[in-house]
Amino acid sequence: MTSNREPVAPPSATSDETLDESLRALRRSRAQAAATAMQKASVGAGSDRLSLTEITAEIEAARRQR
Repeated sequence: MTSNREPVAPPSATSDETLDESLRALRRSRAQAAATAMQKASVGAGSDRLSLTEITAEIEAARRQR
């Protein structure tokens, strides 16, 4: 599938009967990839070592800024 001649989706065999299941699987895969990327970014930034108290303080500070 393309948009403006650029690929936007990988080719995949599907049918009317399996379209919803295929879309769910694709979305689940993308969500898992995003979660993995966030975990790697957390490790890279060192935020994976924050204590619960530090996390709570970060959340409270962000809420105060709203």
